[in-house]
Amino acid sequence: MKISRLLALSITLTSPLIFTSCKSNHAGHGTHSDHSPEPVQVSVSEAHLQEVPIYNEVIGIIRSRFRASVAPKVTGEILKIHVSPGKSVSKGDLLVELSAMEFSTKLQQAQAALDKVRRDLQREEKLLIDQSSTQIAVEDLKDQERLTKAIVAEAQTFLSYTKIHAPFDGVITRKFGNEGDLGLPGTPVLEIEDFDHLRVEADIPEALANFLEVKSSIKVVLPDGKIEDASVEEIAPSADPKSRTFPVKIGFSNTHDLKSGQSVKIQIPVKKAEVLLVPRSAISHWGQIERVFVVDEGYIHMRIVKTGDVYGDSVEILSGLTAGEEIALHDGGELIDGAPIAK
Repeated sequence: MKISRLLALSITLTSPLIFTSCKSNHAGHGTHSDHSPEPVQVSVSEAHLQEVPIYNEVIGIIRSRFRASVAPKVTGEILKIHVSPGKSVSKGDLLVELSAMEFSTKLQQAQAALDKVRRDLQREEKLLIDQSSTQIAVEDLKDQERLTKAIVAEAQTFLSYTKIHAPFDGVITRKFGNEGDLGLPGTPVLEIEDFDHLRVEADIPEALANFLEVKSSIKVVLPDGKIEDASVEEIAPSADPKSRTFPVKIGFSNTHDLKSGQSVKIQIPVKKAEVLLVPRSAISHWGQIERVFVVDEGYIHMRIVKTGDVYGDSVEILSGLTAGEEIALHDGGELIDGAPIAK
């Protein structure tokens, strides 16, 4: 019983000290929170409604405007391949050599036959002058000369086919054959592409194809996120019966060192809608939170927002703002919630 009374007395005596200590700490915190932020210099913009196009996106593939599969025109053993994938070549550069023995022999035979016909023709023309030959014999030899010339030209053409040259300036992208292989007509040995002239090829669903026409402007989102202006060059007149898509080719300027085979996004405008826009520079991040600072009666106040699509230097606001509200833009200083605007 005495112990209980002593404990109660101890609590009673110490309570004022605890209360005094808590009050002192609370007062110190209040003094810190009452400190007003320094005035900040800002520019002001207004959240406004604007009509913008709404896009549907389709995946497209970058392809070279000029690409070719290099294949022999005649049958022959591949003796030498002078290039490898990744090598740049100029129009007319020697790419592949085939065995030329058979064609070289045929050319020699044809040339020998032509030389004989020419000798016979010269002899008959001299005999005709001496009236020891006839005009018919001379004409027959002239016909043989023309025929043999054609055979020589044909043999020369086939011999030229044993050397394959680059059809245009470009880069070797693939190699299908090797030295020692049998080169066959129509069977590719190399593939060459021109990376300076690219375009986008895509299969557009029939539901979206009606929104496109030749020469219409379109947007292409590149792999690095940049948006490039482009133009529709070709639209297939009929759809693929299996995929129900229309092959479309879109031209654009390659100023980003793009390569054939990369994928891009094609933005197809399907309608227009009114959206709320603010300058992109007005958006700042606080961790994962997007925010703006609203101007109200000479002060700035933080407002959490949710953004949507980007339209040039503006960004769509999905929630958190209404049209007509004034937004503070950074002028170099840090924006603080509740800070007054400098006069």
